[in-house]
Amino acid sequence: MILVSAGNISKALWGQSGRYERERQPLRDTIKVNDSSPLKILNMRNDWEHFDERIDEWWLKSESRMFYDRNVGFNFSDRSPIDIFRNWDPEKQELVFWGKKLNIKEIVCEIERIMPLLENECFGDSM
Repeated sequence: MILVSAGNISKALWGQSGRYERERQPLRDTIKVNDSSPLKILNMRNDWEHFDERIDEWWLKSESRMFYDRNVGFNFSDRSPIDIFRNWDPEKQELVFWGKKLNIKEIVCEIERIMPLLENECFGDSM
């Protein structure tokens, strides 16, 4: 899934939980990635993959106790954000989890932008 791959790219560029942010700055500079990059955001990947760890909080906060998960294209505007776990909005190309949104198209565009820069660094003119 693209979200997992983006998470791995994020870890390569900043380290897990930003642990290697300073050390990886030269790499990010070389491929012109800054802190506003959509690749830096790992929260959605963590929410998406570890949704089971969010269930206790959901149980405490949800008024309806209605759990909506793994949906495509449904409009949940009349539901509480805490009840919407993993939703894909194909029209907006967004993943939604508890009201938080992540635009996948922006991530793909960023990967497409940095790929030639990475290839040039790795292979130079030998490609």
